[in-house]
Amino acid sequence: MKKKIGLIILFLLGLFLIVIPMITNYLYNIKVVKLEKVYDEIIDTSDKDSFSALNELLINENNRIFKEKQRSFINQSVSYEVAQVDLTKYGLDDKIIGFLEVPSVEIKLPIYLGANDANMTYGAVHLTGTSYPIGGNNTNSVLAAHRGYYKSLMFRHIDRIKIGDTLYIKNYNGVLEYKATKIAIISPTDLDKLVIEENKDMITLISCHPFPYNYQRYAVYFERV
Repeated sequence: MKKKIGLIILFLLGLFLIVIPMITNYLYNIKVVKLEKVYDEIIDTSDKDSFSALNELLINENNRIFKEKQRSFINQSVSYEVAQVDLTKYGLDDKIIGFLEVPSVEIKLPIYLGANDANMTYGAVHLTGTSYPIGGNNTNSVLAAHRGYYKSLMFRHIDRIKIGDTLYIKNYNGVLEYKATKIAIISPTDLDKLVIEENKDMITLISCHPFPYNYQRYAVYFERV
């Protein structure tokens, strides 16, 4: 009898460990849908001049980052964890610059500026010192997320993305489409592997590797369609 009870307890524990992550991920996905709806409403109802000003600022920043050859990022003289742009000044109160989606692996996340621990509990993050995710020639926006988190899978299945898979970036200007062109496993210190490639419009997704460890980084490079 004791053996049977023990087996039942082990079964229920295993079931709990399987079901709870599914439930929390489901609830998180509902939250993302709500965040996107609010974001869309802000874009539709806010003063367009604010977004024009934001767009001009980010274009200028992207041009500066390219001209400086990302020295501040590579040398880490500017922390990639600290956002350099305050989105609330432009009406984006949730501090979300946009959303990323990779349909083939069911990834959909909000994008926050500043790759710090707090932001990474909410969704994907933009590494300060890399291009902002607004598109444009000579850009490479590097976006990171946890390889699974207690409330969401996030980039848990980043290693299932295949060459040719589509990435969508939604921002205040609309939706940008990218295709996966390259996959690499790099060291956390290989910042030179995350820089802009001349005459390309890119997004790079990165996360810890191998799961569940973090001594490497899994990078997927996308180019604008």
